[in-house]
Amino acid sequence: MGINPVSGGSIGAERAGGTISKELGKDAFLQLLVAELKNQDPLRPMEDREFIAQLAQLRSLEQLQELSSRIEGLFKLYSVGMIGREVEAVTEDGREVSGKVVRVLVDGSDPILVIGNDKVKLSNLRLVR
Repeated sequence: MGINPVSGGSIGAERAGGTISKELGKDAFLQLLVAELKNQDPLRPMEDREFIAQLAQLRSLEQLQELSSRIEGLFKLYSVGMIGREVEAVTEDGREVSGKVVRVLVDGSDPILVIGNDKVKLSNLRLVR
């Protein structure tokens, strides 16, 4: 992290919300913020509003991560509720299958429903009876 000689502001601050929140996470965001504060130009310190904006971005990142985790949990819970239900779905190779869900495999973010001898992602359901 360095000082942008043209604007006097820190390089990378405007990208902190986009790149950091998508790729690195909360810890990297905090490390970036601390590095930015340590390396700022003492004659042109970060303004309060810039610091508050970055803290708001950090809080938004935390809330998005929590929401994502909750949604994933609900998705898995919903998939378990499909056991015993009659469904129609499309397999990964494009075949249409229908039948009763006999088992659910929860390994990852998209649960797999077992319908007879076929395995179908929950996201590929077409109809639930």
